[in-house]
Amino acid sequence: MGIWNSFKGQVGRDTGKVVSNLIWKDKHASVYRRAEDRKQEALKLKKKQLEAELEQKQLDRECEAEKDERIYIEKLKNRIENKVREIDDIEIPEDRKQQILLMNRLILLFKSNPFKDDGESDITNAYPEAILTKYEHTLMMFETLYSDDEKIEYYRRQLGALKKQKMRGKYLRLVLGIVVFVLILLFFATMAYLQNNGYID
Repeated sequence: MGIWNSFKGQVGRDTGKVVSNLIWKDKHASVYRRAEDRKQEALKLKKKQLEAELEQKQLDRECEAEKDERIYIEKLKNRIENKVREIDDIEIPEDRKQQILLMNRLILLFKSNPFKDDGESDITNAYPEAILTKYEHTLMMFETLYSDDEKIEYYRRQLGALKKQKMRGKYLRLVLGIVVFVLILLFFATMAYLQNNGYID
């Protein structure tokens, strides 16, 4: 009697599940998992954990790189500020020979530290600017004290050359970009003209 009742109860439950699954699909289905399903879920969970760890490591690396970049920029700023201060602190002598030596030294310094047009130029160009300014002040004093000196013309030409180097260094990429843009416009204008006049199809 007990076995028969148990059997009937089991058949009733299973039939009820089949009917409820037909009506409500998986919404009210009993959870049924095999060992293989558990392994798959464990693997998926582990994969998600690994992906999360990798993502966190990538974020940490990016933060570290950003921090390193900030430190580098700060060090660069300090280095350039110190170099600018060194140039500003140079006293312009009154002696003719000493002034000539100073101008020659400033020319060499400028040529070895030219103006640039790159990612750091906003910072680094302060140094050649300071050199050029000091050179101009020295030349002005030289012209004032030794207005008849034959070397004045030479140092004026040097000043002009330094200013040209400044323009080339600071604006070379901008000028090249404008030139390329104008050439492209000319090319398309020429092609349109030739096409409109029947020279090309």
